[in-house]
Amino acid sequence: MAARALAARLGESFGSVAAMRADVAAQRDAALLILLAAAGYALLAAAHAARARARGRLGGRHAASFARVVHGRYSCAEFDPARRVPQATLDALLALAARAPSSFNAQPWIAIVVTEPAARETLTAALAPGNRPKALSAPVLVVFAGDAQPEAALAPAATQPMREALAAYIAQSGSPQAWAFKQTMPAATTLMLAATAHGLASTAMEGFRTMAAVRHAVALPDRYAVAVVVAIGHAKRPRPKRSWRRPLRAAFHANAYDAAAVANDACAPDL
Repeated sequence: MAARALAARLGESFGSVAAMRADVAAQRDAALLILLAAAGYALLAAAHAARARARGRLGGRHAASFARVVHGRYSCAEFDPARRVPQATLDALLALAARAPSSFNAQPWIAIVVTEPAARETLTAALAPGNRPKALSAPVLVVFAGDAQPEAALAPAATQPMREALAAYIAQSGSPQAWAFKQTMPAATTLMLAATAHGLASTAMEGFRTMAAVRHAVALPDRYAVAVVVAIGHAKRPRPKRSWRRPLRAAFHANAYDAAAVANDACAPDL
C-alpha cells in the first residue's frame, strides 16, 4: 500500500509539473502574440505616416504633375454646350482659386459665377463680339472683379502701419483699379490651372462691350473693376496645337535688364 501511495503522489507531482509547463508555454505564446501584434501595428503606423508625409511633401511627382497642368492649359476657343460642369467639381475649382495670394491677404476681389442660361446670355451680350461665341458655348462664366476701395477689404485687426503700406502700394500701382487688378489676376489664373487639373478647358476674356455693361449684367457695384471673365467647360474639339512662347532668355533676365536679349527675341515652340 505504501508503494502505491508513493506512486500516486509521484504521479500527482509529475502531473502538476506538466500542468505548470503547459501554463508557462501558454503564457509565453500569449506574450509572443502580443509582441507580434504590437510590432505589426507599429509597422502599419509607420507606413501610414510615410504615405502621409509623401502626400504632404512637395517636389518629385508633384512637380511633374504641376508641369503637365501648366503645359496642358490653353485658351479654348469653343466649348461643348451639351456637357455640364458638375457642381461638386465647380466647388472644388473655386476652393482652389480662393487660395491665390494677395497683398496683406486682403483678397480685394470678388468672383461672380454665372451658370444659369438666361444669366449667361445677359453677360455674353456685355462682352466684345469676338468673345460671344465661346462665352455662349461655355456652361460656366466667372466674372473676376477687383475692389477699387481695397482699404475696406483689410481685416479689422489690420494695424496702422499695414494701412499706411497699403496706401503706398496703391500709389505705386498708379491707381486703386490697377492695384486691384494685380490682386485679382492670381485668383483667375489659379482657377484656370485648377480647371485643367480637373480635365476641363478654360479661356480668359478681357474684351467687353464696356466694363459698365459687364457690371450691370451681374449687378456689381461701381466700386468693382472687372479684370477678366473666365469661361470654363469641356472643349468641343481636341487642342489643335501648342502655342508659342518667347525664349526664356528674352523673358527672364539675369540680375539686370538685357537689351540684347530683347532685341534678339524670337518665337519659340512651347515644348
